[in-house]
Amino acid sequence: MGGAGDRQISRLEYARAYWYVPSAPPDHQDPQNQSQAFLFNSVEESASPYNEIIQPVLEYNQQINYNYTHRWTGRAMAVDRNDVITALGPTVECSTGNRIVGVIYRWYGPYWCVNFFNSSTGEQSYIFTNQVPFENVWTSCALEVRDADDGNSDLPGTTRFEDLLFRETFYYGPTIPMQWQACSTPGALQTFTGLKVTWGSNWVKLWTPN
Repeated sequence: MGGAGDRQISRLEYARAYWYVPSAPPDHQDPQNQSQAFLFNSVEESASPYNEIIQPVLEYNQQINYNYTHRWTGRAMAVDRNDVITALGPTVECSTGNRIVGVIYRWYGPYWCVNFFNSSTGEQSYIFTNQVPFENVWTSCALEVRDADDGNSDLPGTTRFEDLLFRETFYYGPTIPMQWQACSTPGALQTFTGLKVTWGSNWVKLWTPN
């Protein structure tokens, strides 16, 4: 839906972000509410407008066994260009104020490890996947909202991704300076108001009216 990204990365093997679980959407007390919010850092191929993507995802109102949870949870996942989940880690419980670490790094050969870690509880979710290449990729920090029907009431609180780190080769490789640019889904500004994204050399902040 919206965030900041850099499409000009020729090679990437390590991406890291920290953030805190924000307040839940104001409409979260409605048991009939089926809107879902997703906050994540990601790596995806940049060659196509419909990209393969790998991401540690903080989710609000995840659907488990066909029931909406109305709470924060997190998972590592890979999604193909048809929006089909191809790899999915176990669910991690989260609460507002928990500190999240999202790390995506080269494991071995063509494989990535995608790790969602709740450092406040010690729980983690991870996957291994070769779905995305290491060359010509796009990385982002973003908010996505699905099935929104109550406008701004379906938005979580403002979120700051911080201590961002990107390297060309695994952990000790040279760092990559980001050339951030704002990105948004068509129609997002018509559905919601008060959205804004700002950034610095190692942080991205996604502003919402909540």
